[in-house]
Parts: sequence; structure tokens; C-alpha cells
Amino acid sequence: MGLGEGIPFPSWHSLYARWIPFNERTRAIAITNSGISAGTVFGYIATAIIIAAYSWELVFYSFGMLGIIIERDPLPLPKLSLPNIKSLEDIHNYSIDEFKLENYKHHPAIKAKMAV
Repeated sequence: MGLGEGIPFPSWHSLYARWIPFNERTRAIAITNSGISAGTVFGYIATAIIIAAYSWELVFYSFGMLGIIIERDPLPLPKLSLPNIKSLEDIHNYSIDEFKLENYKHHPAIKAKMAV
């Protein structure tokens, strides 16, 4: 595995642990990992077709344009706030109910049948 391929996996698993509910986590990991294989198969087939029909240079332009078209902005990160806090030393005097989670948008659940 190259350097560029080795970096996303720990990052993804960190994001799964923080953002995906525990009972949906394995499904999200399975979908992501199967997408990697499906993307590889699609890339091989599309590359062969483009080279056979046009030229090898068009492969780079095609996949570059596809990356620009698919790009999207992620949802904003939520903010955890504690009203009326004066200093960080006072944080131990608060209960969990006093914290406010702002700008949180829950992602819809991934619905897929799982073979067990």
C-alpha cells in the first residue's frame, strides 16, 4: 500500500468511532470498504475503454473531471458549548446536562440487509 492509500484508513475508523452509532458502525465500514473495491473495478474497466477508444491521456482528464464533479462539502461540525463558563478550571463543577450541542445534524441511518 502506498503512502496515499495508507492515510485514509485510520482516519476513517476514527471518524466512525466518533460519528457513527455503535450498532451501525460495522455496516458503514462494510459499505466504505466495498466501495473501494467497486471503485477499483470501475476504474480498471473505464480506463481500458477510454484508452481503446481515445488515448491514455484522456484517462487522466476524465478521472480528474469526475473528481471535480463528485466533490461536495461536508456537513459542518457541531459545537459543544457550556453557557456561563468563566474558566476551564470550573468545568468540573458542571454536569453533562448543562452542556449544549449546537449545529448538530444527525446523518440518516444506513438501511441495508445484513447476512449473519
